[in-house]
Amino acid sequence: KQEFVNGNIVLSDRDAIKVKIYTPIYNKKDTVKIFSEIFQNAN
Repeated sequence: KQEFVNGNIVLSDRDAIKVKIYTPIYNKKDTVKIFSEIFQNAN
């Protein structure tokens, strides 16, 4: 899952990334968790 999401972020345009980030705002806890894990893997 993490690799798939990371790949989407890399391959997508900036606008598409914004949509994907702001769509699951109602799930803030999960969103923060997912993105923090992605950034940890990227580093």
